[in-house]
Amino acid sequence: MVYRQQPAFLAGKAPVAEGPFLWESEHGVPDYRVPIAHDLAAGIIQQGYDAGIDFAYSDEFRLDHALTVPLSALLPEQRIPIVPVFSNAMMPPLPTARRYHQVGRALRQVIDGGLERDLRVAVVCSGHLSLEIGGPRAGAGTTPLSTNGWWHWWRAAIVRRWASCRWRR
Repeated sequence: MVYRQQPAFLAGKAPVAEGPFLWESEHGVPDYRVPIAHDLAAGIIQQGYDAGIDFAYSDEFRLDHALTVPLSALLPEQRIPIVPVFSNAMMPPLPTARRYHQVGRALRQVIDGGLERDLRVAVVCSGHLSLEIGGPRAGAGTTPLSTNGWWHWWRAAIVRRWASCRWRR
């Protein structure tokens, strides 16, 4: 896969999000298909601009393992609409930590101030887990994540963490 364009931050606004890529499915990454919260996506894009964040947006994208794995654990029923926000972590120039912080603050402003009052929103972030999914050591059995049982191990860990969170409005 060759990327010729990679925006710093991109909001997915297609009617449906699905993934993962075929090569990730071949390594046991769970399939996931979920509706997009289109009005929320449009709000993030427009109000992001108002807050100084130029979100790119697209109707053409796939969810990769960074989203299908946590979503499969947190929302296995695949019915609750999402808005995927992708960040460039692959090719220069990479966003700085300061820019990530600014994007997080802008998302918080959108969620707190510009949405329907009865809308419940959860922000789930997923980062690089060094899983070697599709990499040269995939399936080498060196960690619990690279064995046949990695998905069950990860799901149990994330569900325990999610269940221990304290929620506040």
